[in-house]
Amino acid sequence: MNKTFKKLSAFLAAAVLFVSSAGFAQAKATNFTTVTLKEINYSKPTNMDKEQFLNIPFGTDIKTLDLSKATDTYSHAILELAFEGLTKTDTKDNKSDVIVPGVAYKYEVSKDGLVYRFYLRNNAYWTDGKRVTAQDFVYSWTRLLDPNTASDYAYLLYPIKNAEAFNQGKAKASDLGIKALNDTTLEVTLKAPTPYFISLTSFSNLFPLRKDVVEAAGNSYGQDPSKLVYNGPFTVEQWVKGSKIVLKKNPKYWDAENYYLDTVTFLVIKEEATRMQMFTRKQVDTSTARGEYLKRFQKEAQKGTYKLITGYDRAENYVFFNNKDKNKLFTNRNVRLAFSLAIDREKLCKYVFQRYYPAYGWTPYNILIGDKQYRSLVPEPLKAEKAKYPTDAALKGLLQKGLKELGLNPNATYTVTFLSSGTDSFSRTIAEFYQNEWQKKLGVKVKIDAVSDFGTFLDKVDKGDFQIGAMAWGADYNDPMTFFDMWITGGGNNSAKYSNKKYDELIKKISMEPDNNKRLQYFKEAEKLLVVDDAAIAPTQYRDRYNFTHSYVKNWRLPLFANYELKGVYTSGR
Repeated sequence: MNKTFKKLSAFLAAAVLFVSSAGFAQAKATNFTTVTLKEINYSKPTNMDKEQFLNIPFGTDIKTLDLSKATDTYSHAILELAFEGLTKTDTKDNKSDVIVPGVAYKYEVSKDGLVYRFYLRNNAYWTDGKRVTAQDFVYSWTRLLDPNTASDYAYLLYPIKNAEAFNQGKAKASDLGIKALNDTTLEVTLKAPTPYFISLTSFSNLFPLRKDVVEAAGNSYGQDPSKLVYNGPFTVEQWVKGSKIVLKKNPKYWDAENYYLDTVTFLVIKEEATRMQMFTRKQVDTSTARGEYLKRFQKEAQKGTYKLITGYDRAENYVFFNNKDKNKLFTNRNVRLAFSLAIDREKLCKYVFQRYYPAYGWTPYNILIGDKQYRSLVPEPLKAEKAKYPTDAALKGLLQKGLKELGLNPNATYTVTFLSSGTDSFSRTIAEFYQNEWQKKLGVKVKIDAVSDFGTFLDKVDKGDFQIGAMAWGADYNDPMTFFDMWITGGGNNSAKYSNKKYDELIKKISMEPDNNKRLQYFKEAEKLLVVDDAAIAPTQYRDRYNFTHSYVKNWRLPLFANYELKGVYTSGR
C-alpha cells in the first residue's frame, strides 16, 4: 500500500493549474517551462515528549524491500519512508495532495511535453555517505524495465521512449529515454505527452537504487535490511518477519532537521480485535476502525480524545476471476458475469465491512481526469447490467447459458474455489460471505482456500493457482490510468489473467492521447469492456478513510497518493 490535457497547450494549462494549486513557483524558459518545487511547512514542536516514537499497526507483513519488485501496500509504505524519489507527495489538509521536493528541487518540461529535466540537490546522500546521483535513477528505472527483473510494475514506465520495447526484449537499454546528463541532471524523454507523468515520480517503484549495493546482494537483495543503503528520512533497522519492522531516523537525510521521530515501529497484527484493543490501550498510536469500534472512536474524536481523518479513499475492493481457469469454468464471460452480479454489494458494505460504498464501476471517487472527478462524468456500467437480472432465477439462467457455451451440463452442480488472503477471523467472514452468496443464488458449491499470509496469496495469484480471489487496488497516482493499465495482456498486476486485444488497443490510445476529453471516452469504453462485456473482474466497494490517532500525535496526515508522510510529526503529552 500511492499505487496522479488537448494538445500541448491544454496539457501545460492543466500543469500550471496543478502547479499553482500545489504552491509551486513557475518561471518560463525559451524552450522549457521551469517548475520549482516548494516545500510545505508545518507547525514547530512545542512541549515535545522526551522520547519521540510511533507504533503503527500493519494487517500483514511486508513482502520485500526491493523497490523494483514491491507490489503490496505494506512494502510500499516502508519504502516511502526509507527511500526518496525525485518528488514526494504530501498534504496539508488531508483532502488534496501536492507534489513537493524530493531528491529533485526543480524540473523543466519542454514545450511539446516530451522532455523532462530533473535537477537534483547537492545535499542528498545515501546512508554510507555517497551522493545520490542521476545515474542512480537511470539504473533503478532501467532495472525496473529490464525483463530479467520481471517487475510487476514495469508498465508504469511505458510512457518513456522505448520503455515498452525494452521491457519486451525488443530494444536495448541504451535506447531508453532515460539519461544522466551529469551527476545532478536527469533527462527523461517520453513517447507522447503524459498528463500524469510528474505524479509517477513520487511512487516508490521509481526511487533510486545503488547498482553496487544491488549487485553485491544478488538475488537476495531486499530481504536483509542491513545490506541496504537508504536515502530517505528513515532507515530500516530491523525486520522481524511476521512480527515487526523498525525504522530509525536517518541523520544523513537532507531534511533531517524537520523529522522529529527517532523510531517508527510497524507491528504486524493480523487480528482486527487485537488491533482495536492495542489502540485503546495506546500500544499503537493510529488505527482504522469499523462497526461498533468506528462509532465509539467517532464519539471519542468529537470529545477530542482522538483525531480523525475521513473522506473517500483512493482504493477499491474487487473480486477477480481466473480468465485462464485450468478448470475452464471462468474462461466464459457469462459465468463470470453471473458471479459478479450475484454479489450483494450493499449487504457486503453494511454487514460485513460495516463501511465503504457499493461499487459498480472500476474507478473510485477522488480520481481525477484533468481537474474533474472521473466518476462524476461516467456512470457506473454494472448498474445497468444488474437491472437486466433482477432475480436469483435470472442470475442462475445467466450461469447456465455460460455453462452451455462451454459445452458443460447446465444442470450439474459445480464446485469452485475461492482463494482467501488470510486465516484471521475477518478474512474468514469475507470469504464466507462470498461463499453464501454464490451457493444460494447460483446453486454452486464454494470451497474456501485460505492461506496464512498475503505473500503466499500473491504467489498463488501470480502462478494462476486459483479460480476466484478478492483484494484491493490503491491508486498509484491521480489519473484513471492507474486503474486501467494494470489489465493489459501480460501486465504484472493483472491478477485476472485477462487478455483482450481491443482493451489493449484502448489503453495504447489513451497513453498517446493528451486530450482529456478523448481520454475520457476511451476510459469509459475500456471500463465497460472490463467489467461488463468481458466481466473479467467484479468491482465491489469504493473504500473510505477513517483513520484515528491519539490526540498527542501532532501534525499527523495521510496523503491520498502516499501511505505516510512523517515530516513535522511528533508527540506531545503521550
